[in-house]
Amino acid sequence: MAAGPSWPDGVMTPSDGCRSADADSPAGAGAAVIAGGALTPAGVSLAERLSLLERLPYLAVLAPAARRAIAAALVVRSYRAGEVLVIEDDPCPGLLIVRSGRLKASLLSPGGREHILDIFGPGEAVNEAEALAGIPSATTIAALDDASVLVVGCAALTPLRDQLTPAARAAVQALGGRCRHLVTVVADLSLRPVTARLARLLLDYATQPQRPTLTRGQMAAHLGTVREMVSRSLRDLERSGLVRIDKGQIVIVERQALERLAERC
Repeated sequence: MAAGPSWPDGVMTPSDGCRSADADSPAGAGAAVIAGGALTPAGVSLAERLSLLERLPYLAVLAPAARRAIAAALVVRSYRAGEVLVIEDDPCPGLLIVRSGRLKASLLSPGGREHILDIFGPGEAVNEAEALAGIPSATTIAALDDASVLVVGCAALTPLRDQLTPAARAAVQALGGRCRHLVTVVADLSLRPVTARLARLLLDYATQPQRPTLTRGQMAAHLGTVREMVSRSLRDLERSGLVRIDKGQIVIVERQALERLAERC
């Protein structure tokens, strides 16, 4: 039995990264991480690669020699419509730049429901935060149309990272983690019912007792619902034997069952 958040007087008190290619791999760009996709035959000129790189502000500021090194190291791959490039939570393959066609970034529920977060067209980059912060992919990336994609692996991004101060690198890491957290929040709001979102909130707060207390109104706002739904969901959890509300404290009784509920869609 685990002590969970407490709720005294109406207030609830909460009781592998971006993977680079081997040095001996072709292009040294980490492209082998991406499943599927055919290597585009030779013919994508260095000038075209540089033109696409220069459309991204954070690459445009690099010295010309550094941009040329990235352009020479990247791999160009072709994907059929519907083909998956990256799966959510997999190691980040690097920066993906759309050459032609479109890519979509989606969240998928365990039951197969999809929430498209964004669509990327020619000249746009995908997986920027993950590639720079070295964190797992936050979304599933798939080809919406037949697409040609420039894959700039983690090793090839070294010139960009080298220009960052230690403080800037730490900030990029923190922002990458924050972006990933916000994607998780969006997934909860769009793909999971209130009771499942509440179960996740209780589990999160039970493992982080240092977090600030929440009123029922704040809980509702956090979950994207109203106070009445929070109260109803808590009663449902208590009737199911998953939690117990005892003297203002919410006690988690069946953690594994609550974890399963948190993943329900």
